[in-house]
Amino acid sequence: MVNSTVFNAVKRRRSIRSYLDKEIEDEKLNLILESARLAPSATNTQDWFFYIIKDKETRSKITASMPFGMNPFLKEAPITIVGCKKTSGLIKKVSQAMSRKSWSEINVTIALENMVLIAADMDIGSCWIGLFDEQKIKSILSISSEHEIVALLTLGYPTTQSTEESIGGVQPKSRMTIKEIVKII
Repeated sequence: MVNSTVFNAVKRRRSIRSYLDKEIEDEKLNLILESARLAPSATNTQDWFFYIIKDKETRSKITASMPFGMNPFLKEAPITIVGCKKTSGLIKKVSQAMSRKSWSEINVTIALENMVLIAADMDIGSCWIGLFDEQKIKSILSISSEHEIVALLTLGYPTTQSTEESIGGVQPKSRMTIKEIVKII
């Protein structure tokens, strides 16, 4: 069998919703952020910006702003990353108009996934947050109109011990088979 540390991180990654009150070491956080910086982007626009929230009070405000009281674990996570796309740039606007795709949103998503995989490789848990009140978060963080929030990402050490099979010992969810998602032509 082929051995791949990246594949191992993909396989072990889980959505973690319970975190220890333990800071992520600067060296590890910097590696996670570097993985985002190195992510590919359409026409190399690198049209992303990340707000790294460590402050407990700010994380509590963000948690309180969540629709329907969702994701209360946000305040527990030592770090919440707010992934934004830049709303300006001629190349971005032309490529989006020509292809009818939001490449900026895709670019941010790729960078965030790089962070998730590097975190998993270091036994750091993460969880994507896609449902949030953008205007409230922009107000809390004083985010300019040049940035549009794509997703939030929590990072932290899970409260449950990680195993060789999974981050935080969380059981895997069922996945479709290769035959169900691939057609080789």
